[in-house]
Parts: sequence; C-alpha cells; structure tokens
Amino acid sequence: MRENAPVSSAPQIYRPHRALIARLLGTGILVLALLVIVATVVLTVIGAPEWVLVILVLIYIAAFAALAAWAVKTVWFVRLDEVGYRVRFVRGAGVRSAAWTDVAGLAATEPKGIPCLELTLNDGGVTLIPVEVLDADREQFVRDVREHLRATEPRLQP
Repeated sequence: MRENAPVSSAPQIYRPHRALIARLLGTGILVLALLVIVATVVLTVIGAPEWVLVILVLIYIAAFAALAAWAVKTVWFVRLDEVGYRVRFVRGAGVRSAAWTDVAGLAATEPKGIPCLELTLNDGGVTLIPVEVLDADREQFVRDVREHLRATEPRLQP
C-alpha cells in the first residue's frame, strides 16, 4: 500500500522573477518621467509657482517607491496549499484556481514557445503556468505541484 506524501500545511508562494519586476519598474519610471514632463508643461502654461512642481514630483516619487516596495515584497503569481492552487497576475492562465482533487493531469508544454506547466482539470478546464516568470527553480516548482497532487490521491486499499 502506498502512503500519501506529506505536504506542509503552510502555503507555498511563488513570486515573479526579479527580471520581470525590474522590467515593470522600468516601465513605471518611464511613466513617472512622462507625468513629470506633462506636469511641468501644464504648470508652466498656467503660471504656477515652482514649489507646486517640486511637491508634485515628490508625490510621484513617493507613490513609485510605495509601488516598487509592494511589487517586490507582496506580489505573488502562484500559491499552493493543502486544498488547491491559485494563479494570479498571469495573462492567459486559463482556470485561475482549483482544488487538487479536481486536477486530472499534469504536463510540461510550450505554447507559443513559452515553457509552461499545464494542469488539466476533470471538467476539461486547463491552467497554464509559465515557469519562466517564477522566481523559483522550475524543477522544484514541478516537484512541489506533484507532491501536492500525490498527497490528495485516494489511498489504495489492499
């Protein structure tokens, strides 16, 4: 008789890869620069004092710093726990959450050349998780998903 694999009761959180966060923050810096340019032009046209622009720029910088801190510390893409999984902020993921008991199959795929872990559900739904966007070892992520699936398999009776 095969025993179910032990699974930690603490959820496993997979965050975005640092390169992806850097790209998003770089885009944020460009948006901030455009806002400063627009604000400068508008305030110059209406004749506002310079201190208004300084305060506006400081507000923009503080907002960007808060967004960056949030992105680095709290954003996650995949969460695995005893009950199931949840995927967020991943475009084209398909079914965003399901219980482990609803998962019928697990496969490695490459839609459009992007390496993904594909979870097929009993009802025919599919979840695609692009493994390159995760700040984790691909193989370890797949092992963790398999471990959760094995832990929910019904015990075999003699």
